[in-house]
Parts: sequence; structure tokens; C-alpha cells
Amino acid sequence: MRKDSVSPWLICVFLTHALLTVVTPVLGQSETLDPTKSDYYVKRGLAFMEKGQTSEAIADFTAALEIKPGSITALSQRARAFFFTGQASRSMDDLNRAIRQVPSNADLFKLRADILSTSGDFENAIKDYNKAISLSPYTAAAYNNRAVALANLNKAKEAVEDLNTAMELSITKPSSPAPSVFQGSQW
Repeated sequence: MRKDSVSPWLICVFLTHALLTVVTPVLGQSETLDPTKSDYYVKRGLAFMEKGQTSEAIADFTAALEIKPGSITALSQRARAFFFTGQASRSMDDLNRAIRQVPSNADLFKLRADILSTSGDFENAIKDYNKAISLSPYTAAAYNNRAVALANLNKAKEAVEDLNTAMELSITKPSSPAPSVFQGSQW
């Protein structure tokens, strides 16, 4: 691996952190897990993702969806797992399904935009970042990542404006995580 490339493990850690803080509900430490409930499979799938065992994670997220077909958490996490296994179209299918169910969820649009951007589809990524920002205008990471997509389209002025906004938000909105270089097209 080249020195300047990003490892798949680092990518997984970033996305796990991002989704656990935004899409996934807070996981209780003392609750008993019931294998007849979808949460059991979602939590186990998340554990598999953290270990880099994406095939097992996909199986558990699929099991969660069989129990609770509308689980946005299971759909978004399975989409992420599909993406890591090179199944971009299946990833997009899950995200599109989740967005149809909850069209007001900015995090789903940002996740889909991140995947589109990573896949090189910067035009559509920008459209989804725009939607995410319109739904949640104080998310520094969405501005930061849209700046990367804009820069990839040689739209430097707009990219700089978005980077400035991302930095301002990370200073003025403590709940908005500071953007990092890793949150760009490299994730």
C-alpha cells in the first residue's frame, strides 16, 4: 500500500463512527438481547463491521430486515457493508429504499452522497449533499465533503466557500464535528 493511500480499515472506522453517532440509536450497555428482535441482529452486525467481517455483518443486517423490513438503521448499515464489499449497486438500492421511507433524513442523503463521491459520481453526489444541507444546514461534514466533490469538478470558488462554511460551523456549532481531511473523497 502506498504511504499516501487510506487503508480500508480506517475507512470502516470512520464510517462506523459517523453512522453510530447519527443514524444508529444509542446502544444500551445493560440490556438483554433477544434474537427474535431486529435490534439483536443490528447490534451484532455492527460488531461484525467493527471487526471488518462484512459478510457476517451483511447476513445480520439482512436478518434484521427480515424481522423488521423498514429498519432504517439496518438498511443504512447494510448499504455501508455492501459498499465495502464492492457491491455499490446493492448499496445504492438499500440507501434509495431508506430514503424513500424517510425522505427527511439528512444523514441518509449524506451517506449516499459520500458513496457517490467515492465512486466518482461527483455531480450526483453534489445533489445529495445539497439535499442533506437543506435538511440539516448545520452539518459541517456535509459542507466539507461537498467541497471535495466540487473541487473534483474544478469548481474551486464554490469548494472554498464550502470549506469556509464547514470550518465556521465546526467552531460555532459544537455538536457539528470538525471536518477532517479524511472526510473527503478519500474515505
